[in-house]
Amino acid sequence: NNRMELYRVRHAELKKPSRGVKAPGTLIHSKEFENVKYTQVNKGWVDMYEEFMAEAKPLAKETNNVKVSAACIAAAGPISNNSVTFTNIEPPWHIDGDELERRLGIDTVLLINDFVASGYGILTLNEEKECRTLQNAPRVPGAPIACLGAGTGLGQCFLTAENDSDGYACFASEGGHVDFAARSQLEFDMQQYLKTKFGDEKRISVERVVSGRGLANIYEFLCQYSETSKLEDKETTKQIEKAAVDNQEGKVISKNAESDRLCKMTMDLFIEAYGAEAGSCALKFTPLGGLYLSGGLTSKNMGLIDVVDTVEDGKTTISGAEARQLTIRSHGRFMEGLRDKGRLSSVVRNIPVYAILDEDLGKRGAHYVAVKLLYNNQQSSLSLSSKQEQSKEEKVGVGKSDGGASVLSMVSAAALVCTATLVVATVLRRKQM
Repeated sequence: NNRMELYRVRHAELKKPSRGVKAPGTLIHSKEFENVKYTQVNKGWVDMYEEFMAEAKPLAKETNNVKVSAACIAAAGPISNNSVTFTNIEPPWHIDGDELERRLGIDTVLLINDFVASGYGILTLNEEKECRTLQNAPRVPGAPIACLGAGTGLGQCFLTAENDSDGYACFASEGGHVDFAARSQLEFDMQQYLKTKFGDEKRISVERVVSGRGLANIYEFLCQYSETSKLEDKETTKQIEKAAVDNQEGKVISKNAESDRLCKMTMDLFIEAYGAEAGSCALKFTPLGGLYLSGGLTSKNMGLIDVVDTVEDGKTTISGAEARQLTIRSHGRFMEGLRDKGRLSSVVRNIPVYAILDEDLGKRGAHYVAVKLLYNNQQSSLSLSSKQEQSKEEKVGVGKSDGGASVLSMVSAAALVCTATLVVATVLRRKQM
């Protein structure tokens, strides 16, 4: 689906986005679109956009001339040459940023990966209220940041500091598709089962295990595994199969984990594998600026992820955990998987780790990028205008114009398909005096 939101950002608010605060803007209009309703009548993304804008214009009360000046589309797919093709939609949708500029009259259109949008969303977090600290290590200013998130799939991205400012640039990663590495006999047997299921003799990706669909794969394996098959509850299995129509198997498994032994085993295997992949991510990027966990399977399973290691963390941490009403165990499967990195376990322990509670991270990141686009465009325009005015004064000897006309421009951002989000921000700008 596509979720679209319209914001107005006034000229006084328009500035380079800052760390720890949401990008500026007042919400004017929002709407969610179902892709299938448009494909059934041979319509596409542009039709959604035009319908949304038609509804938004009457709400932009200060002007009837709503013009988009910058757009950021965060798409759930590989971006190439500022374009993307969605092959899981019939007929496939193809979105080209340059074409949209010409067709829709938008000055600038930028396409980014949907998980890159999540990475930028990290920069908007109020960490005290919107994150939980899983490993409290010193954060190094300007050091790399990494993010992974289990949801429908397993997304990963990383951020590096920009040379000319205190900001960060985010980059896509397909780390969720690296090889799954078994860490126990049970995981090894599961790996062999999944290789057969997916017809690959040599490997399966970690996303086959650490994702919503991965939960279903784990449960399916345990149902036929000789040592655990007797624990299967046929009624639970029926619920899971029914939920598969909407890719909600993981939700059913998580919901039944306290009462169903096989669901509990499934969650235990999932959480430990998630922690192990988080630890691998920590080793690959060495994100001393922070390793962040996002995605619906993170925020919805904090009772399993946000645990306290009573042996490692000592009395002070346990007291703090009691005050925050966290689960306290002798050890937590997630952190055990994350920290168990052999000779380099000490490196992982020096990386701050946070779990993100907000599930709209991609939408916030798209908004952040959109405002940043508009800010950069404005700075370029001001620089050009200043040079032109200086040239006029030198040639003609006249002062600057005092024109005071107001202009409404718009920033739009979108994430399409399953994690679909469209964020549209409007900016009321006055001609520079």
